[in-house]
Amino acid sequence: MLKIERRMSASPLRNFEHLLYATDGSFAAAVDPWDGAGVAEWLQSLGLRLSHVLHTHEHHDHIRGTAELLRRYPAQSLAMPGATGVIAGCPRPLSDGETLYADRDCSLICRATPGHTPHHMSLFLFQLGQVAAVLCGDTVFQAGVGHCRSGSPSLLFRTLQQHFVPLPDAALLYPGHDYLLNNLRFTLSLEKDNAIAASLLGELEGGRRQSSEQTLSVGLERQINLFFRLQSPAVLAALRSRGEISAAAPRDEQVFLALRRLRDAW
Repeated sequence: MLKIERRMSASPLRNFEHLLYATDGSFAAAVDPWDGAGVAEWLQSLGLRLSHVLHTHEHHDHIRGTAELLRRYPAQSLAMPGATGVIAGCPRPLSDGETLYADRDCSLICRATPGHTPHHMSLFLFQLGQVAAVLCGDTVFQAGVGHCRSGSPSLLFRTLQQHFVPLPDAALLYPGHDYLLNNLRFTLSLEKDNAIAASLLGELEGGRRQSSEQTLSVGLERQINLFFRLQSPAVLAALRSRGEISAAAPRDEQVFLALRRLRDAW
């Protein structure tokens, strides 16, 4: 059985750090460590010995703590091809679809999810044959998706359609950053009558909930994340009013790219 622990780092970019570990102690992975010494203390507090450092991609804020962890532990440092060259201690690249852990009830599978960068990957946790959670790095955020300044928005669109849109509603998403507040404001700038987004934003702004403590399901993302709502009449009308789309029946990719352009300027 695998468990996921998450904490907010001290990064000014509001990076999350994750631990993913087997309850029998046979596997313990740090995912995208920002503070190596802090993660080591976290592991110690849980009585865990690190076996893997896993990287969703090669950006500095996701690999900053890796060298310190490898100094302290004889762990494997792993990432996708193209990312390994800039990450400390990667002996080999991961393969798309590679199984990193498996027991009777669950498995952890690495999948290539390019778009934010060409070399991005996500970790899919299966329980009893169903996806229960995804550690998705900078591919999908709470109520948003990652930027593509070093990647491709068209690739990101295809990644979402292939790997995230089909997920069950109950699957939980663990992104690499807490951008929930600003993403909800973006949602409401285009879909002003989205009552679910407005209610959640109100709770966060009023201090009744903390954005960094929220783990959102795919089902909720379908309600509040515009990149999952590509045929919403309100979204299409807002994009037309801004001159971002003109077709009477735009393709999903056209809508996605228009939303990504607007979010880039937000």
